[in-house]
Amino acid sequence: MSSKMTAEEIRDGIARLGPFFHNVELPYGLRTWDPETAQRPLERVRVADLRSLVWPLVLERFGGFENLRVLDVACNAGGFSVEAARSGAAEVVGIDIVDRYLEQARFLQSALDLDQVSFRKMRIEELSPDREGTFDVVFCFDVLYHLENPILALRSLTGVTRGLLVLETRVTDRPEWRDHPLWLMTRLPPFEEGTIAMATGRWRTSEMCQLVPAPRSVTTVLDFLGFDEIRQIEIEDPIYPHPDEVQALFTAVRSGP
Repeated sequence: MSSKMTAEEIRDGIARLGPFFHNVELPYGLRTWDPETAQRPLERVRVADLRSLVWPLVLERFGGFENLRVLDVACNAGGFSVEAARSGAAEVVGIDIVDRYLEQARFLQSALDLDQVSFRKMRIEELSPDREGTFDVVFCFDVLYHLENPILALRSLTGVTRGLLVLETRVTDRPEWRDHPLWLMTRLPPFEEGTIAMATGRWRTSEMCQLVPAPRSVTTVLDFLGFDEIRQIEIEDPIYPHPDEVQALFTAVRSGP
């Protein structure tokens, strides 16, 4: 694995920009994950765990990433963006609203010398097919349940998806809700420096409401927005232990305008 950056430059970048939510292999045997600065064990396994679930779905649908255009929504440190590029994607666009995470992502892109990857500061709701074009594969990982306007965001994703949407989100696991399209509202405090939210929560510049869907809510909205072949993929070991919520992975295909 080669790089235009030296080993010392990469080490300095890891130290300066950490902690990273995404554990990515870099040149010279280096990785973004540092056990001394990591906030939680999840940061070590996040990319590998979700890649093991999602990459086979792309292989099933397209035969692999070759020649595909990929959008990585709320890309954070860009781990999934660079992994898609390293898997052969022709172009990958990652978007996020946090300057720190975009700086981490651009550092990864430079360290790995991936010309086909770019990162932009943009909200999901700002996505436009007229400006960004459309994408064969859209990743929307761990963001839907954080949104105050989830259906508006999904409308924006619909407009730029011409193939496969892969959506991972926390869902309520309350038995009485499972067959109903309901959303649970919760409140989150503003981000505080030095907390376990450093690698994921910097977007919370003020107190926020978030809407956690029941699984039926996700499939109902995707159907309403015109997606086909909607599936829920079981995640055997939820990565976010919670008494009333689990992680769920959904796929949906959009073949028409």
